[in-house]
Amino acid sequence: MPAVPHTLSEALMRSFSLSTCLLLAVAPAIHAQAAPATNQTPMHWGPAPAVFPPGARMAVVSGDPSKAELFTVELAMPSGYKIAPHFHPTDETVEVKTAAQGATFIQVTAMGPFALTYVNPADDPQKQVAKP
Repeated sequence: MPAVPHTLSEALMRSFSLSTCLLLAVAPAIHAQAAPATNQTPMHWGPAPAVFPPGARMAVVSGDPSKAELFTVELAMPSGYKIAPHFHPTDETVEVKTAAQGATFIQVTAMGPFALTYVNPADDPQKQVAKP
């Protein structure tokens, strides 16, 4: 017959010990699920599409921005880089990766196909004529 605790502190200690044992038993499984993936494919950086002013670089993290599907891209912009006011036909989630002085990295997740429309059409780098 199991021993009956004589005091509240003995009962709490047994309850605490049982909870601790259960936690220690499942901790490795929880850790394995929460651990970040270490075998990530390296991103391939290249010039950002012509809709952006020159100087930015872009890498596709997932999906295809040219198709009607969810995609994620990262943009790297040099210090002082500016994108004129614009809007998109779909909602975006933008995460600023670094916001200190110097280069800025952002991650954009949205539903494709990607499109960007400048508020002032004259700001669109694709429509600007080269200066002699």
